[in-house]
Amino acid sequence: MNKKMMNQDLEDELAPKRHGAVAPETDTGMTEKGDDRQLQAASLLETALAKFRRDVLAYHTATRLEGGKLQLYCHITGWWAGSVKTTHLVPRGVKGNELAYLFGDGEVAALEDRKNGELDTIRITLHAKIEDAKDARVIAIIPSLPVEKAQTPTQWRCVLTKESYRDRIFSRDLVGHASRWNVGAFSRLPPRTIGHTGPFCR
Repeated sequence: MNKKMMNQDLEDELAPKRHGAVAPETDTGMTEKGDDRQLQAASLLETALAKFRRDVLAYHTATRLEGGKLQLYCHITGWWAGSVKTTHLVPRGVKGNELAYLFGDGEVAALEDRKNGELDTIRITLHAKIEDAKDARVIAIIPSLPVEKAQTPTQWRCVLTKESYRDRIFSRDLVGHASRWNVGAFSRLPPRTIGHTGPFCR
């Protein structure tokens, strides 16, 4: 999860502290108080990010020790790796035209309703480069919507939204085998199921 999204989550909580009434005082005093508020906000953000990561890893049982080294699970690749990030499945900033582009005009209203409800609570773990690509809108993780409108989709797929990335290498394994940003590579993986009782199905 990136700091921009967490800043959005904390904005309501921090707003009163940033914009509260301040008694007249010297310029130096105002500057020091402003610095204190910025430090407090930064501390709250780092604490919230650390808690978010711990909670997501614990919920999905997404950590293990292998050969004395800590490994974390990536829900898209199915790999256990050392460089894994935690993130919201559906970024808060995605709506309107972006939703229509990804899901089709007919589903936008329904997805907006769901995203404002249970979708905001779905969090996953991703290989660091995949999470970075998600934040940069290179890929999108989208629901495979059922015929009947369920409250929360359970089947998801990863799609490439920037064709220029299709043949780029995003990772190599220990023997040098390259993995590329190829939609087919993701679609050949068994479907992952998101549930509230355990990790994605493998």
